[in-house]
Amino acid sequence: IAAAIKAKSPDLGTRVDKIHALFKEKIAALGPEAQAFAHESMKSGLDIRTKYFADSSPNKAILKKAALEVVKKFQALSDGAKADFKKQFPDIGGVLSNDMIVKRLESLN
Repeated sequence: IAAAIKAKSPDLGTRVDKIHALFKEKIAALGPEAQAFAHESMKSGLDIRTKYFADSSPNKAILKKAALEVVKKFQALSDGAKADFKKQFPDIGGVLSNDMIVKRLESLN
């Protein structure tokens, strides 16, 4: 995908490369438990994206199930792994640990 972006817009391609490198750096800085969680969560997101681009738009139930699985995996992490993840990804960690957001997600139909 990055090569296609670079072909259309070298400037945008450079920015994509920088973001990708930053993301890889942050994941590499995680401990093993938090790193495994990050990889599993990314895989879940990529699976949904793949379905979406294959004209198989996931319905709300599939999206809710995937999101709740990520939340449950985050909640199952040790306190150290949660802190580690929040240090590298404060916004995502904040959302995943916010009880109000989790309850709202659970109540969606």
